[in-house]
Amino acid sequence: GYKPASKYMNCFISPLFTVVAKNVAFFAGSILAVLIALTIYDEDVLAVEHVLTTVTILGVAVTVCRSFIPDQHLVFCPEQLLRVILAHIHYMPDHWQGNAHRYETRDEFAQLFQYKAVFILEELL
Repeated sequence: GYKPASKYMNCFISPLFTVVAKNVAFFAGSILAVLIALTIYDEDVLAVEHVLTTVTILGVAVTVCRSFIPDQHLVFCPEQLLRVILAHIHYMPDHWQGNAHRYETRDEFAQLFQYKAVFILEELL
């Protein structure tokens, strides 16, 4: 049930967070493109202090920001995803029925479902 659970949790992405991620990705990507173009034009640009570090950090920033931007053509159906999850976990309170789109249902489900990375982090701490 991990993939349907992940899809269900990813249905609830903040529009504000998406806009911020798009803008940060745009600015970091544009600076990255300029630095790469300058490096292609003249290899000595990499000899300038911290340029390679800046290129690496900007590349990571663009990658992380793109992971927070949802596909615009993807349609999520929370009710159907919750039914698929139910087939795996065999637990669904009555008040979840017909309320899969609500944040309260998502928060209650988040108490049951935990990402592996979060679980490992909690175990290490």
